[in-house]
Amino acid sequence: MKTAKLVKHGKGWQLTGEKTLSVIGDFGLTDDMNGQQVEFDNSGGPVKLIRFNGKDYTKQHNQPNNMAKQWDNRNHGRPGGGRGSYQQQGNRGNNYGGSWQKNDPARAPYNFVPLNEKVVSAEAGVDFDAFAEGRLSGYIDFEVKALSPLFIKGHDGEFFRAYQKPYIPGSSLRGLIRGIVEITSYSALTFFDDKVLYRRSNLTDDGNRVYAGWLRYQNGQYLIFPGNAQQEVRSNIRNAYEYIFSQRDCTFSTGKFGNRLTVWKVTLSVGEGKPVPNPVIESYQADNTRSEQTIDLVKAVRKGLIVNALGEKINRNTTEIPKELGIPVFYRLSENDEVCSIGHAKYHRMPYSKSISDHIIQSKPVNGIDFATSIFGTTEKAGKIYFEDASLFSDMKLELTQAKHPKILSAPKPTTYQHYLDQPKGASQSAQNKWSDDEAPIRGFKNYWHCKTSSDSREQNTWIETKNEITKSHHEPINPMSPGSTFVGKIRFENLTAQELGALLFSLDLPKGCGHKLGLGKPLGLGSIQITPKLTLINRLARYAQVFDEQENWCTSEEINADMAVFKNAFAKHIAEKTQQQISDADSYWAKDTRIQELKHLLTLEQTTGKVSWENRTRYMLIEHPTYDPKNEYKQRPVLPKPSEVINPNTYTKD
Repeated sequence: MKTAKLVKHGKGWQLTGEKTLSVIGDFGLTDDMNGQQVEFDNSGGPVKLIRFNGKDYTKQHNQPNNMAKQWDNRNHGRPGGGRGSYQQQGNRGNNYGGSWQKNDPARAPYNFVPLNEKVVSAEAGVDFDAFAEGRLSGYIDFEVKALSPLFIKGHDGEFFRAYQKPYIPGSSLRGLIRGIVEITSYSALTFFDDKVLYRRSNLTDDGNRVYAGWLRYQNGQYLIFPGNAQQEVRSNIRNAYEYIFSQRDCTFSTGKFGNRLTVWKVTLSVGEGKPVPNPVIESYQADNTRSEQTIDLVKAVRKGLIVNALGEKINRNTTEIPKELGIPVFYRLSENDEVCSIGHAKYHRMPYSKSISDHIIQSKPVNGIDFATSIFGTTEKAGKIYFEDASLFSDMKLELTQAKHPKILSAPKPTTYQHYLDQPKGASQSAQNKWSDDEAPIRGFKNYWHCKTSSDSREQNTWIETKNEITKSHHEPINPMSPGSTFVGKIRFENLTAQELGALLFSLDLPKGCGHKLGLGKPLGLGSIQITPKLTLINRLARYAQVFDEQENWCTSEEINADMAVFKNAFAKHIAEKTQQQISDADSYWAKDTRIQELKHLLTLEQTTGKVSWENRTRYMLIEHPTYDPKNEYKQRPVLPKPSEVINPNTYTKD
């Protein structure tokens, strides 16, 4: 919490201190608070809490009674008021993004299984490479059947092959099943890119200590020299950077805002260079969410040319950066007058104060090891299972006579915090959790929905690119294996407990009507598969006690087609005991555990929906929707509903 003086400002309020912040919205503040010292919280965004004399004031979300009453009258006679019924929160029956949310909640081809705060421990103490009496060893034969077009990319751009025969790499299957085991066994979320994310700075949150200057690299140090900036209005600019060396200035564009081109003219001023701390340079370079095609200020000033993050000249620009001037930049000063950020635009991108790992709020396993780690191992310690490659078992059948480019896929954007962070129910945009907030857990384990797709480019739900838009990330055409293609493989395991084997089988052998997702193009409907496992146990003591059996065959001591339910039930009971739930077997685990119910929704192959089609519920949102108002579906930052809410027929109204 920070402190400031609360001051009445016109019809609103301001917090004055080291910098002035506007209090946006109705916090229920009273006149007797004017001029008083208060505490406030604006972590990650606008002011969302004010504390005075031990009492907390937050933004009021309720609407005037007459508005709520009008909405209720329009829905009179519908059981429960339907989608539009008035509720005490004053919204339209959903809590996905505001006090009176006009639009539907967010939609996406992915969703999340909620993060488990408690991590369940596995039994520790046995490695894979030593015999352990009482532990289980054997193998699982499995069949993978493609339910939609399936593509696993090989080194040559075609479907993965070995000796000219299609295979599914064991590493791909291993990663898929480990992800499901992490969810079902209440393990820790371990595989993520722990980095600091970036946001666009603004006057309200970050103050006005933004200045123009000239970035130079001299004697192994980055320096910023003072400059004077003037904004100009132009319809175009001939070059990205236009230097007039005799006038010691440069004119450049920071891009379009609406239909207007934002152009700045920066002139060198008199003054000494201010050093740029190395962490600021490193932070700028670490922003890998910045487009690769925009200018990279650090690389540009080092090369002496206008280049992007890939070191390429932008639009074949041959402008050389004069060493005596440098490159014009905007920079922000801290309270100690040190450079704390640099950028191409006045309100440039800045890092959040916390990294992704700060939002993974989970307990530690009691003995330091969870189920996923015990079964699959780590980079320091080998696991106890081995996935063989799965070879093509059916006849080879490709979807197309000629490979085609898939539609352009949107890269994951965790900066969309209303999707990736758990949000308070009914929170307005300003009160949503952001990546700088404390106690703001991530949504959980990301998975993709199953959806129908077509290999006919004339169909609306085709996965094939029809607009001839080819990107660097998807510059190669693909030709997937057809639905119905089957692959067979084997998983070998050693020294598993009954509960660990149950966790593996529970994650492989899904309920009827469910399937896994594998390979490229999951958001487009590719990669839906069904895995059918068969368990074989090996009695190690009996196997090595004799060479031949009674029929004079090799003594394998194998129990083929062993009962998988025994182990799945043992696993479910173990989780029930550790999480204090009333669960008796694997079926009731799927049915009663709320997290596993959300997983089951995501794994379900076919969904029954209401007015809004399934394809429209699970598509990427658009910046310019042809019929919606507003056209930009991201504008109001709608929150992504839980899987159980996505499948609810009444959650969406716009098709």
